[in-house]
Amino acid sequence: MTAPARRPPRDRPDLTAPVVTDQGVWGTLPPPYTPPAPQPRPTYTALLAAALAVVVALALADVALWLLTSRTVAIPAHERALAALSQPDALLELHAGAICAQVAAGDRVSVPGFPVADATLPPDAVPCHDGTLDHDAARAALLARGAELVYLRGAGAFAADGAATADRSPSGDALIRLLLGELGADWHGRAALLAVPLAAAALLLAATLALRRRRAALPPIGLALALGAAPVALGALIARLLASSAGGPGDPLLAEFGEVTAALASVPLRLALAALLVGVTCVAVSRRRGHSGAGTSHD
Repeated sequence: MTAPARRPPRDRPDLTAPVVTDQGVWGTLPPPYTPPAPQPRPTYTALLAAALAVVVALALADVALWLLTSRTVAIPAHERALAALSQPDALLELHAGAICAQVAAGDRVSVPGFPVADATLPPDAVPCHDGTLDHDAARAALLARGAELVYLRGAGAFAADGAATADRSPSGDALIRLLLGELGADWHGRAALLAVPLAAAALLLAATLALRRRRAALPPIGLALALGAAPVALGALIARLLASSAGGPGDPLLAEFGEVTAALASVPLRLALAALLVGVTCVAVSRRRGHSGAGTSHD
């Protein structure tokens, strides 16, 4: 008979692999295998929602630019900024006699010192009664003509010698010129061109989400709308707050620039807040009705 195999010493279970017998376990069993936890990966729906949020942010910024550079918004801003920049009341008071002389001669009226080049007016736009200039009518006509030229030409509409005078702030003068130069017809046309592809991309992404999620598409679409609107609203709010704090009693020109900029910043702020409210409402309504768990997902 063959002698039984020699067993390993019980005090050295590490010398050999564990053996399970009827008499017990020799050695130490290895710990049970635990597979590594799977790393979460973004689903296709999440990627679509993220892309939609980016497109929404770009589209809102583009629509805001289109609104800001429209005539109904830009022209009044130009008139207000030009009034602060040129001090038209003082110019008209100083040159009232020369202006009425041009009107009497039937010539186009030019106001010396006005910062916009070629901002001349037809004689019938500047009423003079018995040699007395109608300041209100002349002021409105001059600012309207200057705003029109700046809107069409941008910064190139300003006269080359229209530097800030001693009683005006050079920083405020430069900022107002920059503001007026950017709010023009050129940017309005560019924004209109970008609106079509951005709207098409947003609709395509939203339609793809709707097809994949069906009845459960409202939460990711609403979330994407809210996430896209949030940075636009935040940027507009910061710009408004910074503009409102610009200038002060010692710098009226810079303060006027801040007020004009703050009023303009309200346009994208209201637009983004409206989109943010719609997105949050979509998510809230869908969760209340239980739509977030309904439908079919192919993720």
